[in-house]
Amino acid sequence: MYKKQVLGFVVVFLSTLLCQVKGSEIKYDAPAGNASTAIPVLCGNIVVLQHGGVKNEELELFYKDSSRRASYQNLGSVKLVFGGHEAYTHYARGLNMDNGVASVSYKMATVTYKRELLADYVNHVIVLRITASKKQSISFVETHECTTGFPFVKIWNEGGVLEANKVTNADAVTIVIGDLSDSLSLASGIFPYEQLRRKHVKAYSREFEKPRFKLYGKAVDKQVVLNFEFSRYQNISRFLSTNDSSYLETGESDEPQLVSLDKPLLFPTDFGINYSKIILCKLVDSSNGLIDILPDLPQEWAAGGEIVGVTTPGGFTIEMVWKKGKIKTLVVRSKLGGNCRIKVPNDIEGCKCIGMQPAMGKNTNSYFSGDEPDSVVAVKPVHSDFTYDFETGPGQVYVLTGK
Repeated sequence: MYKKQVLGFVVVFLSTLLCQVKGSEIKYDAPAGNASTAIPVLCGNIVVLQHGGVKNEELELFYKDSSRRASYQNLGSVKLVFGGHEAYTHYARGLNMDNGVASVSYKMATVTYKRELLADYVNHVIVLRITASKKQSISFVETHECTTGFPFVKIWNEGGVLEANKVTNADAVTIVIGDLSDSLSLASGIFPYEQLRRKHVKAYSREFEKPRFKLYGKAVDKQVVLNFEFSRYQNISRFLSTNDSSYLETGESDEPQLVSLDKPLLFPTDFGINYSKIILCKLVDSSNGLIDILPDLPQEWAAGGEIVGVTTPGGFTIEMVWKKGKIKTLVVRSKLGGNCRIKVPNDIEGCKCIGMQPAMGKNTNSYFSGDEPDSVVAVKPVHSDFTYDFETGPGQVYVLTGK
């Protein structure tokens, strides 16, 4: 019997000139100065950029041209003007990539205001929720500038007064951008935001749970982790909006991209590049009839890191920790059973316990056939060659340690 080992995913602190990242959350301490630092929320081919202004909030809308990468047509914007919101404190805005919810919060005197922006993937609409810690504290005027194809804008107020596009002294407000289905256009006028949010988080979190990735070492390397998480956020949002599973593999385009993995991503230049797949291919490659561990590990990542939940052909899931360019712990989970052929950069212990032998001849596991393209990012590899075969049973877990 082999004891199951789950590798912990330690909270990662990332920092750049513009933002700080805690775990899977991008955080800013000021409103966006331009579109490239606004927070994006994706729903189908619509991208909404939340600038996070206090007195003047702007939600820019763009439509993705699916035939061209990084090609977006501006549809217009929704603007909210909050009277008297000048002297504020405790400002924060961000994107939680664990649940796909963007937020803005700040304090005016003793009242804390919060805005949440999320995509309703079922009804294909964008939802903005505005709340305050004190009742009757929300007042604003909404306007929108639009081009052809701009979606509908509808406002629900809880408490206070709604007159056309003006809200006065409300307790909470929900703004929906898009053509809402009749099931949510309730005659009572109360929008079921909390119910919708729970469904959104459940659907999104189920897809985002794995894989997870961490790097040890220099602070500059941490931007790579952020780009990995943000790329998965994009891919999952596209998938949930379209039910097209290819987004989880290739993003918006499967064309090779020469990219820098450690620079902050900007809208729209970097949208659609599948950074998560590019990074995973450096850590685990399933082509050439085997599972290749750390095939193209960059020198700057060699200090150490960990990856959890990488799936490969044959129903295998890989979890690992590496240090100084070598495997420290490797966990192989087999869903279907069958031969596992694995190549590692250093020798590993546990070989005799599980009947591991040096690989010989063609892989008997029929799921390993054909080749995948090489990684598109040129790096200096850090590995040598130890290749083994071992038979696995369905549902079994195999824990190996590096020598």
